[in-house]
Amino acid sequence: MAAAARAFLQAVRTGERRVIMRVIVPVAGAGADMATPCDPGEPSGEDGTEAAACGPEAVRPVIYPQAGSEDGKARAETLRSALGDKGWVLLATEVVSASPSNGDIRYYHAEQLACAEQLAQDIAATGGFGKPKLIYLGDRYRNLPTGRMELWLAAP
Repeated sequence: MAAAARAFLQAVRTGERRVIMRVIVPVAGAGADMATPCDPGEPSGEDGTEAAACGPEAVRPVIYPQAGSEDGKARAETLRSALGDKGWVLLATEVVSASPSNGDIRYYHAEQLACAEQLAQDIAATGGFGKPKLIYLGDRYRNLPTGRMELWLAAP
């Protein structure tokens, strides 16, 4: 099982977009040898909600980075590496037609606030990026997926 979980994590880190497998997260103390994230489309908490804590040992949401240009995408790859070292999983950066003048983190569920705040702090600590604004989307849109957040990078 550990090899399959590592293959899944590698696919997520490299931005591979097909689902390789679903990972079942074992209950603490049930003999788990490593923490593994849930499938990005599945809830990460046992009760169907996001985990409240967002420390290094917590199951964190998968981050979907967005950049407004190819230059922004290159900057995002540097950030992706730095955040990966801090335990974050970022998929491949998508280039979009418009980006905010200041970066922002868009989170979908109120339970993700701690993770959004931690991600903003980690981004600011990498240098070269300001602290992103947090935007809660759960009050505007219904049925948003769990286990993910968006990182919109400021235009360079």
